[in-house]
Amino acid sequence: MENYIGLFIGVENYQNPDFLKKVVYAQDDATGVRQAFIDLGCFEDRLELVLSERATNATVRAKLKGLCAKALADDVIVMYYAGHGLSTGLGNRITCVDTTKEDLDGSTIGLKEVLSLFETSA
Repeated sequence: MENYIGLFIGVENYQNPDFLKKVVYAQDDATGVRQAFIDLGCFEDRLELVLSERATNATVRAKLKGLCAKALADDVIVMYYAGHGLSTGLGNRITCVDTTKEDLDGSTIGLKEVLSLFETSA
């Protein structure tokens, strides 16, 4: 399973807790799922973990772009997300630690955008 490459995101504590409540066990879930891939034989250094305070909109976008850019043609890309999701006029979206109610479309990441990024990979 050396050809697996992945990003595991767990957003438990948000900067705006009045808007997005704590997601209990999100960090443990992301950590545990990543560990399950490692236990199955995936290389630890190819499976990145991003938790709560590091999971800003800019960081998650950059990590997704980086993941897709470095994936080779024979690689299997895995993305795991534990946290709040929501739907806006632009579709289904994942939230980031710095998501704001005032700018949902700008402070969340659309699933269509994630899939489009995957399509750019080798």
